Amino acid sequence: MNSVDTTPKHPFEESHQYFKEGFEVLSNKPGKTKDEEALLIDLFIKWGLVFYYRGDFKGIVDLFIAHVDLAESLNDKARLGMFYASLGFGFYGIGKPTDAYDYLTKALVIGEEIDSQQIKGYACCWLTWTCADLGLLDEAIAFGERAQQISSFLESDPYLYFKSLGGIGHTHMSKGEKKKNFEIAKNLLEYGKKHSNIRCLVVGHICMGYGHFAVGDFESAIKCFKSAVDVSADPFYSQWPRVFLGMSYLLKGQLQEAEEALQEVVAYCQNLSCGVLQTPACAYLGVSMIAKGHMSQGLAMIEDALKTAIDNNRKFVYSLIEYIRGKVFLNIVERAGPISLSEMAKNFGFLIKNVPLASKKAEEHFNRAIEVAKEIGAKGMMGMAYLDLGLLYRMKGKTEQVKKCISEAIQIFEQTEAEGFLKQAKEALASLK
Repeated sequence: MNSVDTTPKHPFEESHQYFKEGFEVLSNKPGKTKDEEALLIDLFIKWGLVFYYRGDFKGIVDLFIAHVDLAESLNDKARLGMFYASLGFGFYGIGKPTDAYDYLTKALVIGEEIDSQQIKGYACCWLTWTCADLGLLDEAIAFGERAQQISSFLESDPYLYFKSLGGIGHTHMSKGEKKKNFEIAKNLLEYGKKHSNIRCLVVGHICMGYGHFAVGDFESAIKCFKSAVDVSADPFYSQWPRVFLGMSYLLKGQLQEAEEALQEVVAYCQNLSCGVLQTPACAYLGVSMIAKGHMSQGLAMIEDALKTAIDNNRKFVYSLIEYIRGKVFLNIVERAGPISLSEMAKNFGFLIKNVPLASKKAEEHFNRAIEVAKEIGAKGMMGMAYLDLGLLYRMKGKTEQVKKCISEAIQIFEQTEAEGFLKQAKEALASLK
């Protein structure tokens, strides 16, 4: 008697299999009619959401690119608009926001041409996230607000409401605007509870975590991101907050917890090519590895992540990773002193190459982070980089430069009401007197 596999499957795995079977039946049918070809495009659009919640953005891109000629040949703008929108968000998910922007703006043009609220809503919703990744923060908020307006006409589709509002929250986090994050988080959590919408609750907890993260309250941020992970029922929505959980653990000095969270994200992303999460997760995991003594390997991970961010025009992530690199070399300067024989043996090449130039490299990376953050209006990142650059100058005894950098940081933290960072900056400035 053959044994039967009774292992429970995730609902998305079952849905994915059903869509796959339907796709194989339709695609292998010879001499398809126009109606059958249109049905195939409809299947792709619905199937795209299954790929999305699984986190398989490469699957979306591969499937849709292979059939873009078919979608364009149907002379059906309503279907083509949603097809382009889904493909655009697929490109965002693999970490290619420039391609995402192109397809999403094509979708928006079609939506406006045929006055489709659905196409316009989804294009604007996903452009919110895409523009934030590109560093077009004001444009991201404008698209998010437009998607919010459209969502009021499509109340039967809660995704449009909570995903676009979450995108606005994500952008405010990049700008360092904690008050707006807390307000958005409150609205999302209330809506999620009222409508028993788990995904909305996940996004609400994430946005609440964003607010705490932006002000330097990493302990509270950790609680929020853990709540998001605990609530989530989807693979992608479980990993998304885990990236920020790992970041928060790392900045709070909890290295083991950070490494565990980030390793899970990286393994998940590598399996599914989820570049939007993989690049920052790899950068932070690199920092964790350096802190635990694996210096060359950790720095290589950070530099690979930086190259990926630059190649794909991910400006906020570029600024973030430059700041991370600055922190790494600042830590080397702070540790300047006797190095154990075991550490020397394990990291000889790294130490010989990097320790003598650590101060110069830290300064270069912080300045580059400030430059990019200033260009895109990411005040939170700018303030953090100014603060650490000031701390570097303090170690070098450059009093005037310390005062200038710390004063810049204080001004930014006062504007953004980042209490945790503001306290650090004021204490650093007071230590000079």
